[in-house]
Amino acid sequence: MKNIAIIGAGMSGLSLAHHLSDQFNVTLFEKSSKPGGRICSRQTESGNFDHGAQFFYAKTSAFQQFINPMLTAGVIANWQARFVEIDAENIVASRQWDDSYPHYVGTPSMAAIGAFVAQSLRVHYSHQISAMERNDKTGKWHLFNSGKQITDSFDWVVLTMPVAQVLNLTPAGTTFIEPIQSVEMLPCYALMLGLSETPHINFDAALIRNSNLSWLSFNGTKPQRGKQPTIVTHAANQWALDHLSTDTDDVKAMMLETVLKLTHLAPKTIIHSDIKRWVYANVDKQAISPFYIDSNMQIATCGDWCIQGRVESAFSSGVELAKQLNEFNN
Repeated sequence: MKNIAIIGAGMSGLSLAHHLSDQFNVTLFEKSSKPGGRICSRQTESGNFDHGAQFFYAKTSAFQQFINPMLTAGVIANWQARFVEIDAENIVASRQWDDSYPHYVGTPSMAAIGAFVAQSLRVHYSHQISAMERNDKTGKWHLFNSGKQITDSFDWVVLTMPVAQVLNLTPAGTTFIEPIQSVEMLPCYALMLGLSETPHINFDAALIRNSNLSWLSFNGTKPQRGKQPTIVTHAANQWALDHLSTDTDDVKAMMLETVLKLTHLAPKTIIHSDIKRWVYANVDKQAISPFYIDSNMQIATCGDWCIQGRVESAFSSGVELAKQLNEFNN
């Protein structure tokens, strides 16, 4: 079988790997120490924080089939949150999430999803692929981990990182460079707050408009999160873009001010605060292609940024590319 290297072990890379494993020798390279990409969590003494993707749903039968083993294994569960929509500082709508339209989360954290999906795959963690070269005579790809060449060579390479990172690594002359240059991923800040006591708030999760925040949730209301009360809030993408170069302490202070206005929390109850800057966090709905491929160079790319900034979009992008690669290999 041909060897294929997948750079990035987020949902698109993991789903791609699963759908190629019968026809290719698949190896994934992930710069982080764990899989999942933005489906992630941070564990602290003050509690667990899902500081990336907050939840996901399954609109297609293919994705539902993919996640069913996770449901069976207890790796994901339905978060039946009290949900509200907030315009500026006013609640304008509310509803109870239920079984009719499940909002899935990882248990006991979002990080459990990547760990489950990756467990049967060959993944090299803490591998920062800094360059790659293709031998024109053999057609083989050679990868470099932080400047040092990896021993194995590959027939195909697939890049599943954010589009800006794909462009940085893709060799000149690759056919899909031009069409993906117009894709813009927007940044986000995630503010994580640990509380000394459970607040008396009439919602668990909120979508926010006309604010520097876009999302606020009481992370501890998700299934199996333990007793420590925590808050995760995301900055609005455009506001984050406008403040991408702002000192993070100033960003934290501005976001915290809005949190206090929305929740009426007493500042003294906040015993932990941290912030994560996501330079590449979200992307508007795209209408070009679910993946990009250069069959002559034997290089391809996929990710949620090809479709929309959703967990299921990342899965679908990887699956659609896998179908094409498997056809080439028949």
